[in-house]
Order: sequence, then structure tokens, then C-alpha cells
Amino acid sequence: IANVAAGNTPLLPATNTDFAVAGDVAPANAPGLGESTDPIAPGLEVSGTRHLNVFDALAIANFAAGVAEPVAGLPIPGRAPTVARVVLPGVLLADRTLARDTVYELNGLVVVPGGVTLTIQPGTRLEGTPSPRGGLSVRRGGTIFALGTRLEPIVFTCAAGSPAPGCWGGVVVNGASLLNHGNATGEICPTLAEPTGGYYGGCQVAHSSGGLQYVRIEFAGAPWTGNGPAPGLALNGVGSGTALNDVQVLRSSGPGVSVSGGRAQVRDLLLTENAGDALSWSDGWQGKVQDLIVVRSSGIGSAIRGANAPNPATVPTSFPQLYGVTIVHTVAGTPASAPAVLLQDGTAAFVRNLIVSGWPGTGVDINGAESCGLVAGGALAVEFGVYFGNTADFSADADCVDEVALGAAAPAGNLFVDPLLLAPAVTQSPDLRPDNGSPAGTPGATPPSDGFFNPGSTHRGAVAVATPTRATIPWYAGWSKGF
Repeated sequence: IANVAAGNTPLLPATNTDFAVAGDVAPANAPGLGESTDPIAPGLEVSGTRHLNVFDALAIANFAAGVAEPVAGLPIPGRAPTVARVVLPGVLLADRTLARDTVYELNGLVVVPGGVTLTIQPGTRLEGTPSPRGGLSVRRGGTIFALGTRLEPIVFTCAAGSPAPGCWGGVVVNGASLLNHGNATGEICPTLAEPTGGYYGGCQVAHSSGGLQYVRIEFAGAPWTGNGPAPGLALNGVGSGTALNDVQVLRSSGPGVSVSGGRAQVRDLLLTENAGDALSWSDGWQGKVQDLIVVRSSGIGSAIRGANAPNPATVPTSFPQLYGVTIVHTVAGTPASAPAVLLQDGTAAFVRNLIVSGWPGTGVDINGAESCGLVAGGALAVEFGVYFGNTADFSADADCVDEVALGAAAPAGNLFVDPLLLAPAVTQSPDLRPDNGSPAGTPGATPPSDGFFNPGSTHRGAVAVATPTRATIPWYAGWSKGF
């Protein structure tokens, strides 16, 4: 641990150093665990980064010797003991709080109806059954507060002894924010049905469905209907008032996260080994994402697939903004798959400050006359990227836009060079930090200063470049899971 703190040993590829991450306590802060309400999170520097240093090593050494420390020695993520197991009812009829000392079984679909609030304590584990298909559906007007911490994330997983992708259904959150369905026929603020039996949509742009923070969703994707695998997390008509940050979706048999309309805003999203599209959107989503990681070694979908479906001409047009994206494929020689970034069917988007590395197919593809028109009008841009080791960086298909010329143009600010990621293919603890001196540190676009984005985060990719000692802790360390 002392060698890690001094920069002599890598932090993440050494799988026995997770305790050092969990014990990042300098400056000390008792009893804070880094909750959103904690004004001085442990280990948080003035710059907003976290570092391992000699004080962390000393704190952990003291704990090992039996000397009390304010944070060191608290449970490592996912390892808190449990004392009970409870099967949740099909419908929660009143507000309920789930405690970290109990495993909760989703034996079939569990519904949080309108007017009911589900609160989940940090460190709680919920397990969906394979049969009947388990899952959680937060209906429009219902609220979920699943607010884990860096030290104690909330885990949604499968109840099977040997979990596998598609083992249970997943998590669905339905909000009351804007969609674009129905506008062609004059309907104002339309609503839609979704496969678990709920409805979503409405006029409340800033509607809140609660929040997800430090949450892992594993092995989901069992179909809700006969229409194919479900997403691990579905955000349907979710408004900008919903707090979404530090969320991982791991090994879904379908998409990782699917967004249908609304204004959902997500910070720190980690999508690993999902078989379908990692992040997909449609129906007029006008949300925001800062820091998105997609790691794949197989699968058939895109890392990002955006559309304005089902009708490319309906309004409000899908127009999300994504700043800080890392897309990595870790297995060379994999058969060609869908494009890493596929934008089509009338979607607008700003995808800026990205890294696309090792993708077994095309890096960026833009399709459809409506989306091509948005490129010309400045409402669709994929810019300030670092591309390396992809079968093709940009699509050369003969259609309404020349992606190759667009990507090579000087205003796009793209670099075609190795981003020097430290250890992206170490499955237990992938290190997606660019090494010190990486071209990913070349400033890209400045995110908007709008209260959501961090305008000082201009590096390319979702993770800041490592310091010379490599003692910086990336945002996904200590609470997420390898693949």
C-alpha cells in the first residue's frame, strides 16, 4: 500500500489493493463516507480529485495494528455482512426503507407505484430471481432513493448461484418528462406504455423520480415481452430533477442503459460487457452525460446508438450532450460489429472529448437524411476524439454525409494516435486512465457552464490523465466491479 501511495506500484491492476481504495481517508473525515450530503468527502482534494498518499498508507497501517482510524477499516464495497433475507411484495403499498443488513429478493416484478417512495440504504443487496422473472419498476409518480456510497454501493444482481447475463429483468424508472410521440397528431405532452405495464411521459421537464448513486446493476436483460432482451436500466421519460451519478451496468444480455425521451442527466456512467447497445436513446431525449465508459470484449451492439425514433421528424428532437467518453474493445481480432458511435434517424447530439480504441468495426457512423441535415446545421457533432486501433475510425459508406472528411477536418479537433490507456484489458480491475503524457490530455472542447457539467474537465475520454506517480484514483474505483 505504501508503494502504491508513492507511485512505485500501479493502483488498479494489483487486485489485492482494493482495501487501499476503500481506505482513501486523507484528509481524514469522521464519519463521512463521501455521501452527496457529506461536505468534505474523505480523500477529496481541493482540485476535486482523489489521491492515495503517505497519509493513507499510514492510516491503513494504523488500522492493521489496531489503532483506530476515522474511515480506514470500514467494509470494502460489496462485502458487508448480512443477517436476513426478505422477499419483497409485488407492489409496495406504502413508503419503505430497505436496510443494508438484509438481502432483498425480487421474486417476480416489484412495483413502486405513484405516490410511494422506496429508500435503499447504502450497502444493500437486491437479487432478482430467474423464474419468475425478477425486476424493479418505478412507476410514474413513484420515487426511488437508491443512494449508495463509494465505500458501500447498492447492488442489484441475480439470485442464481451462478449468475449469467439475462438472469433477471432489470430496473425500470418511469418519469413525467417530455417525449416526442404523438406530436404529429397534435397531442400535447404524450404518454407511452412500457413493457412492465407502466406509463411514462408528460409535461414536467424537471420532474424527479428520486435518484441512483453508487449503484451496480448486474446480469440483467431477461425480456419483459417477446421483443428481445431488456436493458439493465431503462430511463423512460425521466426528468432532469432525478439525481443519477456513479452507476454501473454490468453484463446485461441486452442494452446497458436505454433512454426513452425525457431530460435525464447522468454523471459517471460505467457500462461493461453488455451484449446489446451500451447506451441507446430515442423519443426526444434531451439529456446530458459527463464521463461515460464503455468496455467490451464481445457483443453485437454499438457503444452509443442514438435516434429520434420512431418518426425522425417529430419534436422535441433527441438532442443529448455527452462530454468525456471512453469506448474500449479489449479483444483484438473480434469479428466486426455495429459502429462504436451510431447516430441516426433524426437525432441531434454533441459527443465531444472521446476516446475510441480497438473497436472491431467503424468508430463513427451517421445515417439518415434528417441526421445528415443536422450535421450541416451544426446540431450534430462528434468532435475532439482520440482514435486508435479501430478497424475504421469513420464510416466510408456512400450516403448523405462524408464521415471520413468530417472526422479529418481541422475544426473537429480529432487525434489519431495511441491514447496510452494504462491497463484497459485487466478484467478484475481495468485501469482506463491515460498515462501521464498521453495525447488524451490535449485539451478538447470546454463543457457548458450550466450547473451540471464541469467546465474544467476538458481532457479527452471519461477519466483524467494519471499523474506522474499514478496515485490518482479514478471515479469508478472502489465501488464498481471488473468484468
